[in-house]
Amino acid sequence: MIKYEIKNDTTLEIQGNQIKFDYDINNIIENKNVLIVHLFVKKGKPPLNNIYAISDKGDIIWNIRDFVQEDYCYTGISVDDNGNLIANTFIGIAQIIDVKNKKLVGRKVTK
Repeated sequence: MIKYEIKNDTTLEIQGNQIKFDYDINNIIENKNVLIVHLFVKKGKPPLNNIYAISDKGDIIWNIRDFVQEDYCYTGISVDDNGNLIANTFIGIAQIIDVKNKKLVGRKVTK
């Protein structure tokens, strides 16, 4: 289990390394020794591509925009039975992501 701390709602600290985000951290899920960070969606100014993968040393591994070519506002994250990240968009599309291989493996409509 990766030990981390959230400071001032926008800063993630892992092993002394701090990552400051422009938006509040809404949720963190550990998956395959990686922290998946979902940033808070504020009314009026929702962030786009608001999901990051962070290593156990506190380095940013990827932003979802690295392999999902469209800009989306993500409203929630979860992990499926296969260990894939499910990233739900505001418009009702769920992106299915292989976290370890940094790859989009599918999509499904949720609305």
